[in-house]
Amino acid sequence: MLSHHGLKRSKKRKSNSVTTNSKVKKISNILETQAIEDYKSETEPEFKIHSGVHEYNVKRLSGVFVVKPCSFGSTGLLTKKSSTVVMKSSKTEEERPPKKLSTSVVGYKSQKTNLNSHGKCISHETNPIQRASTHHSMTKYIMKEDQNTSNTNKKCRELLNLVHQAIKMQKIFSIGNSRRAFSPIRKALKARGWIEKCSAEVLVEEDTHTKTSEIINRLLKECDANFIWVINSIDFGSVRDSTIVSRFPKSNHFTTKVGLCSFLDEFHWFYEPNISKAVAPRTFKIVTEEDIDNFIKEFGLTACVALLKIIVNQVTTAESDHFFRNGKVPVSVVDFANAQCSEYIQHRQHDDIDRQESSPTTAKDWTDFLTWFSRLAHEDEKFQTTSYPMIQALYTMSKITLKNIEPYWPLFEVEGWKNLWVVKPAAEFCGRGVKVMRNLEDIICNVEAATDFRMGRHIVQKYIERPLLIYNTKFDIRQWFLVTSVYPLTIWFYKECYLRFSSQPFSLVNLHESIHLTNNAIQRNYSNNRHRDPKLPHENMWHSSKFQDYLNEIGETDKWRTVILPGMKQGIVGAVLASQDDMIDRANSFELYGADFLLGIDYIPILLEINMGPAMYASTKVTGDICKRGLEDVIKVVLDRKHNWRADTGKFEILYRQEMGPKQHHVGLDLMISGSKIIPEKRNALSRKP
Repeated sequence: MLSHHGLKRSKKRKSNSVTTNSKVKKISNILETQAIEDYKSETEPEFKIHSGVHEYNVKRLSGVFVVKPCSFGSTGLLTKKSSTVVMKSSKTEEERPPKKLSTSVVGYKSQKTNLNSHGKCISHETNPIQRASTHHSMTKYIMKEDQNTSNTNKKCRELLNLVHQAIKMQKIFSIGNSRRAFSPIRKALKARGWIEKCSAEVLVEEDTHTKTSEIINRLLKECDANFIWVINSIDFGSVRDSTIVSRFPKSNHFTTKVGLCSFLDEFHWFYEPNISKAVAPRTFKIVTEEDIDNFIKEFGLTACVALLKIIVNQVTTAESDHFFRNGKVPVSVVDFANAQCSEYIQHRQHDDIDRQESSPTTAKDWTDFLTWFSRLAHEDEKFQTTSYPMIQALYTMSKITLKNIEPYWPLFEVEGWKNLWVVKPAAEFCGRGVKVMRNLEDIICNVEAATDFRMGRHIVQKYIERPLLIYNTKFDIRQWFLVTSVYPLTIWFYKECYLRFSSQPFSLVNLHESIHLTNNAIQRNYSNNRHRDPKLPHENMWHSSKFQDYLNEIGETDKWRTVILPGMKQGIVGAVLASQDDMIDRANSFELYGADFLLGIDYIPILLEINMGPAMYASTKVTGDICKRGLEDVIKVVLDRKHNWRADTGKFEILYRQEMGPKQHHVGLDLMISGSKIIPEKRNALSRKP
């Protein structure tokens, strides 16, 4: 390393033109740098350090420490790598006092030196040009480290300002324990000046983990999040009332299969023309043995209606003579079905109150009937040979019975005549454990084995046998809606939705899940049938705009605007209204839901279920586009509109805003009367008559 004395001798040689070597030019460049001028300054050192027998002065220059020997006049004290040492400073002087340093930990080795008899160091380097070159590289290192430290300090200051501003403005958010599917939420919040706080587990799992996110997370360790997007569950007892949460307390109201079934049973109390209307399949929750008995009766009555539909349908076709010839099914089963349906009609019309009760139908009668029905509906069996007048009489009687029972039979046109039912585990989701079944014994065995009569384990739902098909393929519709207030009830409807197709052609003979369950979680396990229409999407999804184009092609342009869209809106309002008393209101909560609708042959939307926390990741190209926009629009509704009611809400539109008086102090079964007993005043004894 070049000393102060060496620099003077080099400069003198250059002025006398002793050498013109290129290495000498480096010396002049060194003299022109600000680092050397600072190095040569006469200011007092900040402190001194001792290393062995040597003593060094330490000065701080623009964020770095410069270590140099105490004596510039003695070249014997200078070695190649120990004359100037740089140490980075992570804090300012005020933040951290100087500590005792040693040259062994600052990044450079000290070269061994020899001491003469006077105790002075004898340097092994005597070439001033070589020492100047070494000093030049060291000076460049000092300046580079100085610049890097300055940039780092600047970034740290910016980061601290960002965190302090977020804490002051209460803009700290957290996204559950998994953030990949909700990156649009993160981006939308960061664009509004929010910063993210996440757990250490998420930081480890994240592929995009950076040092900056780790530093921010440490700075926010003692701070509570002001916005929480819930993935699984949350303990509201540990959350402040002012924290915005994407979940309502007790949010399993209509999002469970059993809960939705219970609320829809009471929907008739919440019906409002053109506002709320619940159209859903008949559903039975299996809790007790009595529930199983009720379902068995419903299964038998449905078989009776289905048989009458078969009679009317076969007689109106040209194959009626073939259907009533050389078969094994007795014609008496038609009389049995008509009698059971007529008895049900009288019960619904209350005509059975004063009527003398006839002999009850035995279990054997039902067993025989269901056996013949199964052979007729599922095994292509035929009736015994019947005369033409008898066939016409059966047809007329069946048609009248069906006309009378239709007002009391929901979804009469779309239920079909195969008597198929869907068995669903109440606690599962994404289609897990769902089965389409036709045999009563199989249904009962499946339910009893899994239920063990514990609340909410299974439901049994009537299968829609006549759905609207696109290119002979079944589909359903996933529609989002957002609830931002429970009382008064406020519901937002998303203007876009998407269709989910089955991968196989529709069939009522084959009951495999790949045909009848359109959940993407199910269909992604199967390859598309090679014989299905090539116009169907390869990823089995359509955007709602594509579906509207299809309706235009088949001449049903107005169905979307006049039937499908109003039907979905009324179904959502009806389901939420029916469960409102069971929901818990929280001022700073909101929740996004996904409703699944099936269209019948008449285009009327049928509500199948409502999902809490719907899947919002890019499983296909369609969901990749719509989910990103949907999540961004949620932030517009719950944040932007909160501060400016005229703010843009994206594709969300207000669907229902309840106008109510003061909040009620009772809910449903919790109604009670409180007060004190009224005791009459005692009369004055003096006022009594003798």
